[in-house]
Amino acid sequence: MPQYLEGQRSSAWLKYKLRNSQQAVICGFTEAQGQQSGFGALVLGAYVQGKLIYIGNCGSGFKERERKEILEILAPHRRKTKPFDHAVKVAKESQVSWVEPELVCEVYFAEWTGDKHLRHPVFKGLRADKAAEDASMEIVAVNEMEQSRVVQLGRKKVTLTNQDKIYWPHEGLRKGDMLAYYEQMGNYLLPYLKDKPIAMNRFPDGIKGKSFFQKDVEPKQLPSWMKTVPMETASNKETIDYLICNDLASLLYIANLGSIEINSWLSTFKKPQMPKFGVLDLDPNGMDFQELKAVAKTCKKLLDKAEIPGFIKTSGSSGFHIYLHVNEQYDYSLVRNFIQFLAQMVHDQHPETTSLERAVKQRQGLIYLDFLQNRQGQTIAAPYSVRPKPGASVSTPIFWEELNEDIQITNFTIDSLVERLRTKADPWEAIFKTRVDIKRAITKF
Repeated sequence: MPQYLEGQRSSAWLKYKLRNSQQAVICGFTEAQGQQSGFGALVLGAYVQGKLIYIGNCGSGFKERERKEILEILAPHRRKTKPFDHAVKVAKESQVSWVEPELVCEVYFAEWTGDKHLRHPVFKGLRADKAAEDASMEIVAVNEMEQSRVVQLGRKKVTLTNQDKIYWPHEGLRKGDMLAYYEQMGNYLLPYLKDKPIAMNRFPDGIKGKSFFQKDVEPKQLPSWMKTVPMETASNKETIDYLICNDLASLLYIANLGSIEINSWLSTFKKPQMPKFGVLDLDPNGMDFQELKAVAKTCKKLLDKAEIPGFIKTSGSSGFHIYLHVNEQYDYSLVRNFIQFLAQMVHDQHPETTSLERAVKQRQGLIYLDFLQNRQGQTIAAPYSVRPKPGASVSTPIFWEELNEDIQITNFTIDSLVERLRTKADPWEAIFKTRVDIKRAITKF
């Protein structure tokens, strides 16, 4: 195992999975969900001894443009019945539009499941050069996941338990897949957690089970090396013990408790009233994704005008988070007022599609420009944190230029992030080298 170097990033930790490839017959498609266009997922099959077998649905790897183009290609091939045996159960079958099994595509996938379905399929492209009958199953051995394992990090030992428990039922993703992601991505995530109080969002039985938030922990029940700090809550002045996550062992321990997402304060326990970051949260509330991107681009123009280095990430749910590295120069009140000032200017340019109103009833269907994240004790999903959402999406730092591309928030998942950082630079690599001068920035408007 590569050595973990605190505060340093190393490509040695990008232990991406070997990817298998499979040609598949397109047998149908599901309805588009949320902000998707075209369709949700392709229903795939393959031939075994001349019989068409269902091998799963593929909903990731598509660009927005591809979804529209593929739907146009499939539309003339619709049929009323499924091309598999009547008894075959297909995921989201009630939402499927069936097509003649004539078109072939190729997908990457992690492995075959025990019932011969593709695990984590990712669309690679159409294969116009292949006949449907040539798409036969290419079975490779199923990789069984250990129920538990021990990770030794220096003098710290973390036991990872129930790794084979399904956390994302539709995708077949297990707790162990989530833990492997955090183990691989620790160097990218940990700088944003350093010395910040952590709130856990625990899903001990996966995203379909009961969940609960936990801030207060009992130090005596934790390993001796787990760091906690007593912090006074701003609401009722009660003192509670927060976890601090400064190393990989702590991160894995927290994730092993079923905390799918890692939420932290914007300030450290050392200077709790002085945030490291200011954040503007763009919450779409069902608004068209293209308009959401347009609003984000307006934010970028305003930041550029004020010569402010801003950084953007997906929320991992449906929106964007825009970060400013204020680096403990100002208190929360000043930072919040400045973010509100920016939000108001954005609203002035998008008055019909955005709102600063906190009351939900007064901003239904409008993009909420949430500046109230900038408060002591408020937590937010950390950059590179997994979210308890379908597809195991990740709150992902992106380049501003990617807003001009056919990106979808659902494209950024625990399956795609490792390869993304293997082939792309980290969009936030320079964030800690920047510092926002709010007083100087105001003079630019």
